[in-house]
Amino acid sequence: MNDNGKMRVRFILISILLLFSFTMAFSHPIFVKLTKRTVSDDGSLSFVVFGNSPREHLKLPDINLSKAEFFEEYYTDTESDDPQISIMVMRFPDKDLLYIDKNNDEDLTDDGPPAVFPKNQNDFIFGIVGAKDKKQVTRILLRRWLISRDSGEKKPGHFGIYDSRGNLNREIVTHFAGRYPGFKGEAGSYYLDYRVNVSRGIVRFPDETFQVGIFDANNNGLFNDGNGENPDLLLIDLNRDGKMSGLNPEEALYYDEGFKIGSQRYSLTEVDPYGRFIKITRATGKEKLPLLERMGGDTLKSTSTFKLNPGFWKLSFSDVIHTKTKLHKPDGKYILLNIWGEWCAPCVEEISELLAIQKQYSGQLVVISFVEVNRIENVKKMIAKRHMDWPQLILTGNLRHEFHIQMYPTNILISPDGQILFYKHQIKRSTATPYLEGEK
Repeated sequence: MNDNGKMRVRFILISILLLFSFTMAFSHPIFVKLTKRTVSDDGSLSFVVFGNSPREHLKLPDINLSKAEFFEEYYTDTESDDPQISIMVMRFPDKDLLYIDKNNDEDLTDDGPPAVFPKNQNDFIFGIVGAKDKKQVTRILLRRWLISRDSGEKKPGHFGIYDSRGNLNREIVTHFAGRYPGFKGEAGSYYLDYRVNVSRGIVRFPDETFQVGIFDANNNGLFNDGNGENPDLLLIDLNRDGKMSGLNPEEALYYDEGFKIGSQRYSLTEVDPYGRFIKITRATGKEKLPLLERMGGDTLKSTSTFKLNPGFWKLSFSDVIHTKTKLHKPDGKYILLNIWGEWCAPCVEEISELLAIQKQYSGQLVVISFVEVNRIENVKKMIAKRHMDWPQLILTGNLRHEFHIQMYPTNILISPDGQILFYKHQIKRSTATPYLEGEK
């Protein structure tokens, strides 16, 4: 072989190696170790209150039970027949002793010694171990005082929930009084409770670094339930505020949904069932785009935005009289997607606001509703009675998934060029006005 032939072979080999290296670098997954387990930053509040007797038949330990109190702890969405466990509390001046039915067999004598919750300790976390898989652990946080998410400090009287001594306000006491006769809301007679169902870590993309997490939506101790009615979610702290919530549609993604960082699209390719790690891979560009597609520029310094996939206007929908229909894109107009249900009190409450918005901005806004139906006849009666004369379409499971519906109602305002202007729950006229009048 002459020198030219050798050079040509060398060039081909180098080209193949470079192509192979580029392909490997492009497709090599980003391994993200998840090292911290926390609650979701959604700001929700939940209480468990103590009663004088258990609400289910229990086998109790052979001790003096004259001061025993009981509460039930909801711990999972998956155990539909018995999603709660019973806990017996013995209160002492310096501590609470908790007899936890960890295996949910209505027997408080076979769960080991009672857990000690010192009075000078604000948080207590315990786990419910799966009956078939010992690595499958559902974690619950009990808390004495509310913690400010911003300062990280105890806030007696925060939001008027309780006074400086920890006594609950009258409204909350009244809420529980029907189910727990004699409950007075005194300090020490209740806990705040949370699901410790976010597993967090740090993901490093080529040009960006973010906090990332996975959200165990049904709280069953498994993080790879990406399908079904209540799928687990990927959380990315795109605005870098340190908070991640499954209720924030800008930062919560379904596992099968691609996302964009800068100009590059990525997808989640592996989730450890126990929340210890995830793998993220650069997308090929052939993935199906969601109806609400995330947009990204060269960098994401603040937050992500959405746009409506044009494919939305090619879909067929069923209305409330089961007629197949296609929507026509309204040129130059805003679109308000309203997701509601006739069984949902806040949804019904906001109808008057929707009617006012539609009337005031009829020349520049189109309202389209998707209904999560419980009883179709009740839906029809309500639509007729309230004169809701805009498209009323059936919300399917697939659409619920595509629109990231976690709560009802949900309202999505879309600009004439398809960008999502806001994604909110209960809507008021004052919410929409700044957008529709060009103030935002």
